[in-house]
Amino acid sequence: RELKAAGRGNYIFTHRGASLHGLLEKHGLADCFRECVTSENGFPIKPDPAGIAYLMEKYAMNPEESIMIGDRALDVQAGLNAGIAGLAYLDGTGPAFQCPGMLLARSVGELREILLK
Repeated sequence: RELKAAGRGNYIFTHRGASLHGLLEKHGLADCFRECVTSENGFPIKPDPAGIAYLMEKYAMNPEESIMIGDRALDVQAGLNAGIAGLAYLDGTGPAFQCPGMLLARSVGELREILLK
C-alpha cells in the first residue's frame, strides 16, 4: 500500500493460476497490484524472464528502478535474468539461498527500507 501511495507500481509474476485472484481478495490485497501474470498467461516458468519482460514493456518500466522480490532463488534469478535487481526476502521461514548480485531483506522493516528509499 505504501508503494502504491508513493506512485509506484506493484505486479505479480507467479506460477500459480487463477486461484491467485481469490487469495488476494481474501487478504484484501487485490487493489494493491496493477497486474498479475499467472500461469494462465502462458509465459515460461521462472527463472525465465519472459513474464517480467512483458510487464516491463507494457508499463514502460525503467530497469534501473525495477526490482523482482521473491522468497525462492528462481524468483530472484528471474529478475536478474530480466536485467533488473533481484531481492530475496528471507525472514527465516523458508530455506536460505544465495544468487550472485542479489539484494537481501530479512524483515519487513529491511524490505520497506530498500523499497521506499
